[in-house]
Amino acid sequence: MKRCAILLLLVAIVAQAQVPQLSDFYGTWKAEFHKQTWLTLTLSASKSTLVHSTEMSADDEGDITSVGEEMSTDQVVRVELQDATLHVTTRDEDGNTDQYVLVFSGKDTADLHPVVAGGASGPKPFHLKRIPLSAPQK
Repeated sequence: MKRCAILLLLVAIVAQAQVPQLSDFYGTWKAEFHKQTWLTLTLSASKSTLVHSTEMSADDEGDITSVGEEMSTDQVVRVELQDATLHVTTRDEDGNTDQYVLVFSGKDTADLHPVVAGGASGPKPFHLKRIPLSAPQK
């Protein structure tokens, strides 16, 4: 019985150690389509933004088929860490809000899932790569 309790305690400690902290998500995350950066999510303790193409098209399966060159900047107005996912709310200059869920897929990769209201189908998650601080910006 003691061994079982110790094993459960060790499993709980390991599981808790793998849950990311809010600061683990900090950095500059970029999504590209045909080598064009069309989305940049910058997360920090002081100011966070989402810069994205104003036009995007997706096919019936949710795969992106095109993005426009004109960009828009939305302010990140709320972030909430729930388990291993970061819930992000943005607001554009007209006051409209959008919601996303950011989930790690690797050390410096993550998937940004747009939350679509009313159960409508949206695009597939956007695959993001974190840009190391020492890397030159494009």
